[in-house]
Amino acid sequence: MSFQNKKIKWSHTDNLDEYSLEKAPKGKKFFVVLITVILCFGVVLFARGALKPYFQVSMQRVGQWAVNIISNTAGVEPQKDDRGHINALILGYGGDEHAGGYLADSIMLASLDPDLGGVTFLSVPRDLYIEKSLGGYGKINGDYASLYYHYERDKVQAASGFAKKITEITGVPIQYYFMIDFHGFETFIDKLGGVKIDVPYDIYDTTYPGPNNSYQTFAISQGEQLMSGSTALKYARSRHTTSDFARSMRQQQIVKAVLEKILTFENIATPGKIKNLYSEFTGVVTTNISLDEIIGSMKYAQNIKKFSSFQYAVCANYRWDLAQPGCLLYYPPLAAFNASVEVPVEATPANVSAYNAMHSFAEQVVYNQGYLIENPAVRILNGVDTGTTSLGNRTIASNTAMDFTKMGIRVWDVGNSETSYPQTTILINGTGDYTHTINEMKKIIDIPQVASWTFAPDGPELTLILGSDYLSVVQQEKPLFLQY
Repeated sequence: MSFQNKKIKWSHTDNLDEYSLEKAPKGKKFFVVLITVILCFGVVLFARGALKPYFQVSMQRVGQWAVNIISNTAGVEPQKDDRGHINALILGYGGDEHAGGYLADSIMLASLDPDLGGVTFLSVPRDLYIEKSLGGYGKINGDYASLYYHYERDKVQAASGFAKKITEITGVPIQYYFMIDFHGFETFIDKLGGVKIDVPYDIYDTTYPGPNNSYQTFAISQGEQLMSGSTALKYARSRHTTSDFARSMRQQQIVKAVLEKILTFENIATPGKIKNLYSEFTGVVTTNISLDEIIGSMKYAQNIKKFSSFQYAVCANYRWDLAQPGCLLYYPPLAAFNASVEVPVEATPANVSAYNAMHSFAEQVVYNQGYLIENPAVRILNGVDTGTTSLGNRTIASNTAMDFTKMGIRVWDVGNSETSYPQTTILINGTGDYTHTINEMKKIIDIPQVASWTFAPDGPELTLILGSDYLSVVQQEKPLFLQY
């Protein structure tokens, strides 16, 4: 097949052996060759340090231009939802060598906003209790296994059916899926030369699953580690020394590290390398994305600004500094579901598929990524003067901090203002205008006044002071997930 526009004509053979520039008008062909020579010459000089002090920015721009040309001419535009996002299901499972090998071990939704350059990861816990795709009830980790065996071990049909279940839970339509077993996971990371992970805390797990129903010890120290495939798998799967929330965050760390290693300029600017990576990738991963679509998405890959990580979880909601975004599940009494499971906050034994709040949260973090990319730290101060002792009460600031934390806004701290304020005010400390973040904050409370201010050189980027109008201007209509 071939892809072409008015400037350049590319073709690739059906067996994916090569990409080549075909005959083009002489003037335009000369232009392409000239650019190629400049790029090659620039790379050589840059490597020797000759251009680094002067032309680094210029070469980066030329490189981005080259990637766009390759992506637009040799690739196919990836599928998007009706709001312009590219969404994918990432599923990890044990495989044939493991007991219960097709139970889902890791379930993750990934969404790219091509315009803003943000990627949101949203994990679904494997113990979520659901109405299963083929009927009956049980944990979601068994749903993929049921589909897999129902479709006579057809991974493609099972993946398609499971993606529909994740859409039902999150409200986010899914175009692509990536399914990988433990052996494939180890193999692919080893072929990448390992991945670097910043381990946030020491892990010492004496009950990591070993061969023949045995246990082994998995230990890793805090700090940056270059992980092999085997170590990365243990880091992702270890369950007994940390929470499920932390486990999902570790899994997302690894996916992010793999993507960052794949999406280097050296790779995305070279169709041949992308072809080789795709061949290795599809050797261990079941996916419905084509090589043409991957090349077509390279123009977006170079513009990714931030990866944001979230999980549906059961966690503490009674203190803002212990709360987490996505705390929309609870542990029901064992007798209610005859199993140790997690269910949505709205669910009852008669209606386990109560996903409205979960949809509301996914809507927030998937389709409003601007504030996640800005990611400013926010200090919240109580500046209410009601003629009482309110200035000595941090509860007002803490309640607002709870709502912000649940939205994924990064709260720095809470406290009391030294003076009262008549109007609720945001003070901007820094060079950004933080428009997206301020707009998200206004979903919670009215903020009549925004001003620039230097609070401290090392202070938070935004300071919200709740003024005397706060008690009368608190919004009554909050996003649904904030009502729990």
